[in-house]
Amino acid sequence: MMLFKASSATFLALGVGFILGAGGSILFMKYTNDRHVFGVLENLLIKIDELKYQVDSLKEVNAVKRNYSPLGSSGDEEFVDAQGGGPYDVKNPKVGESPTAHREHIDGFYDVVGGKGGDSFFLKVDTLMEGTITERKKAYKLLQDSKEKYEGNIDFHWRLSKSTFQMAETHKPQSEEKKDLLLVARDLANASLALNVNSSSAHKWYAVIVGSLTEYLGIRQQIELAYSIKYHIEQGLKLNPKDAFLHYMLGRWHYRVYMMTWMERKIAHLIFDNNPPQTSPQETLAHFMTAEKLRPMIWKENLLHIARCYAEMEKYSEAVKWLLKAKKIRRSEIDDEKTDKDIEDLLSKYISYG
Repeated sequence: MMLFKASSATFLALGVGFILGAGGSILFMKYTNDRHVFGVLENLLIKIDELKYQVDSLKEVNAVKRNYSPLGSSGDEEFVDAQGGGPYDVKNPKVGESPTAHREHIDGFYDVVGGKGGDSFFLKVDTLMEGTITERKKAYKLLQDSKEKYEGNIDFHWRLSKSTFQMAETHKPQSEEKKDLLLVARDLANASLALNVNSSSAHKWYAVIVGSLTEYLGIRQQIELAYSIKYHIEQGLKLNPKDAFLHYMLGRWHYRVYMMTWMERKIAHLIFDNNPPQTSPQETLAHFMTAEKLRPMIWKENLLHIARCYAEMEKYSEAVKWLLKAKKIRRSEIDDEKTDKDIEDLLSKYISYG
C-alpha cells in the first residue's frame, strides 16, 4: 500500500470542486461542483464492517418517522440523523416497493430523462444545471416556480434535490446557509425515493447529498453513514449500470477504504469487532476502468486514479501511460490546479518506467 498510504494527506486534500464531489472536471460530470462531492466522499471515514451493517439492518423493523435532527453538533455521543426520516425508510430500503414504474434513462454522467411529458422542460433544466453558477441559479428558479405543476413527478423531484444541492455548494463550507440547503435537498431526495425507489437518479443524489452532510457530523456518525451511502450507490448502479459517475463514486469508496491509515484501521478494529472493510487496488481499479470505458478520455481525475492504482500494483509503465493520457485532457472551469499538479508529480516520479 506504499503509494496510497504515503500519499494519504495528498488524497484527502484533493478537495472538492457534487457531487459528489465538492472541482470536478469537464464534460465527464457537469452536474455541479463535482470535485466537491468527490472530496466529501474521499473524506468519509469508511470503517464500518459491511457484514455487521447488513445483519444489523436486517434486524431493524420499519423505522418510526422521526423529526429531522439539526446538524449543529459534531459530537460523537449524540447521533445526528443526516439520513432524515420520512416516507422512504433509508435504513431498510426495499427495491420494488414503489408503485411508480421506472421510466428513467440516464446517459452516463448526464441526468437526461426519457419518456413522455415534460421532456422539453427537463432538458432545459438539465442544460442549465450543467452550466455556470448563474445558469444553475436559473435552473433552481425554474424548478421552484414549477413545484405545483410537477407535484408527485419523480423526474421533477430528483432534479429539484440536485439543484438545491448545487445551490448549497455556492455557500462556504460548514456554513449555516449551506447546511440549511443541504437539509432541504436531503428531504427532497428522500421524497424522490418515496415516489420511486427504482429511480437510479434518486439513489444517486441521495448518496451525494447525505455524503455532503457528513461535514457537519462527528466521526461516529460519518462511519455509520458510510455504508448507507455505498448502498445507494450500488442500488443506483443496479438500476442503471451504465452510469459512469456511479462507477466512479464506488471506486472512490473502495479507494478510501484501501488508503486508510494505520491509526484509522486500529480505530476501525476497536469499533467494529476486529473486522473492518477490506479491498484491493485491483478491485478499486475495476470501478475506475468501468467508468473510463463508459466515458473515455473525458475526465482527468478518473485517469489519475487509474494511474494511482497501477502504481500501487507496481505496474509503473501502465501508470505512466494513464498519466500521459490524463495530461492531454483539457481542464475545465470547474477543475482546480491540484489535479494537474498531482499528475505532474507522479509523472516526474515514474516517467523513467515509460
